[in-house]
Amino acid sequence: MGGGVKVLDFGLARFEDAGVRTAGGAIDESARTLTRYTTPGTLMGSPGYMSPEQVRGQVADARSDLFAFGAVLYEMLSGRRAFQGSSIPDTLSAVLQGEPPHFVGSSGIDPALDRIVRKCLKKERDERYASAHEVIQALQSALAAAPATGGAGDRGPAVRGH
Repeated sequence: MGGGVKVLDFGLARFEDAGVRTAGGAIDESARTLTRYTTPGTLMGSPGYMSPEQVRGQVADARSDLFAFGAVLYEMLSGRRAFQGSSIPDTLSAVLQGEPPHFVGSSGIDPALDRIVRKCLKKERDERYASAHEVIQALQSALAAAPATGGAGDRGPAVRGH
């Protein structure tokens, strides 16, 4: 097997159409799928990876996914969760009010990568990247600007010294 990393997230699916439509446009009740609708304000997700708007029971959008991406990226780089408490309410409080420690000089994490992670983890969604495409561009820019370290076990220029 190759040495790649795969991150999978099936997210939260929401069923929009409660049945199959007939040729005439009516809903065929016999083909209706059993569904449970999420009540507005209901919390759904993994507490340490939920965006602040999800914790507040507000509508999630693509920027909520970028928050979760930032939390996963932080954990991959640091070896610890960005937001964690001794209980679920403490973890949710950390998402709303806490800030994970910055990667400091001895960590070997490029400061540009730290800034990208921080922007993904902004509490206000309007302060995060607007799209995954913007995150990719920022990561590519950081990679292009970082000095190459070489070496067989090297993780690449964005993560040095590991």
